[in-house]
Amino acid sequence: MDDGYFALPAWALALGGALFVASDALLATNRFAAALPAASVWMLATYWLAQWCIASWLPAAGVRVVKSPADMREAMVEELGKKK
Repeated sequence: MDDGYFALPAWALALGGALFVASDALLATNRFAAALPAASVWMLATYWLAQWCIASWLPAAGVRVVKSPADMREAMVEELGKKK
């Protein structure tokens, strides 16, 4: 069933977490070790890309996520009941 919902695969969530780590590492290195060239650009790029990966992985508002055939059956019965 295509309801127009698009979500990234699970690896996108892991990538988002890794990008947060990279962003924090850049921040710490730039602040406490040595000044990095264009540090703010790299920090913000990794931070916003991490945010996007994680947010894109989450289901859209109003989209019901079913995890088993029983959940799917229940969701279908609810939808059919609403259409009457």
